[in-house]
Amino acid sequence: MPVLSACPAGLPGVVINMREALALQLASELLDEEMTALDEDCIDAIGEIANMIAGNAKTDFPDEKCSISVPSVVIGKHKTSYPQDIEVISIPCRAGDGKLVIDVAIKKNT
Repeated sequence: MPVLSACPAGLPGVVINMREALALQLASELLDEEMTALDEDCIDAIGEIANMIAGNAKTDFPDEKCSISVPSVVIGKHKTSYPQDIEVISIPCRAGDGKLVIDVAIKKNT
């Protein structure tokens, strides 16, 4: 499954995995216009969706000592790996006509 990643590899954050067709559909809904290519507007829209997901995830963190990185969008086949001290929660979802997986990676600051 192609990856739209919302955090630098190996850092705390959110990774959203989805196929291109779903990315176009979600970006189209957010921008209220039909997106037909993964152009700059579409990538910005996916980044904004990632920001919304990350922001909502952060509000549920147990305390202020948890951190999350600023999202960036990565397109293509990609495998994300994390250091052992980062906990990852995977959330499978259905949206529109497709499936996506949201990984929330959390590292507690000491």
